[in-house]
Amino acid sequence: MRVKLKSFKPSTWRRFIISGNTSVKTLEVAMLDMFNADFGHMFDLLNKKTQERFENAESIAEAKDWDPATGIDYEKAKVSYFEKRDKLLLTYDYGDSWEFEVDIKNITTDQAAPKCPKILSGKGYGIIDDIGGVWSLQDYYDTPKDKVDPEMIDWLMGGKAINLDNFNKEELNQRMEQYKN
Repeated sequence: MRVKLKSFKPSTWRRFIISGNTSVKTLEVAMLDMFNADFGHMFDLLNKKTQERFENAESIAEAKDWDPATGIDYEKAKVSYFEKRDKLLLTYDYGDSWEFEVDIKNITTDQAAPKCPKILSGKGYGIIDDIGGVWSLQDYYDTPKDKVDPEMIDWLMGGKAINLDNFNKEELNQRMEQYKN
């Protein structure tokens, strides 16, 4: 699979493998963790072709602005539900509206399934929660480091500026171990 932060330059993405026996909930959470989300917000995954939305059962029951028949409980659905070339949209934090394009690149059945998601490659840090969405993240990235508001760094980043070009595959893969099947 390949997941990419939408509308941000330079391209920030991850290519990874995951077992088809993994729940869609774990897939969603693992992808958000790959991009350093802090999980303080709601999220869902949309299959663009079928318009099926994968989220928690409570959200499906409470939804009033879309057809609940398209809602699928992400704890019951498995990654194997998807097909090669499916295009998905992962949305996180409906206020900041972080969007991630997810492409199902390949499905293999001739090799052992990984015990947990494994990042093969990637680029860029990910997101900074509560910064104001992709537009504010882009503004932070484009602003010379000596011009960034120090109060913002204290508030959002605990006093230390984040290098958005940083990608640490080993650290991220260690975090993926918590999502073992």
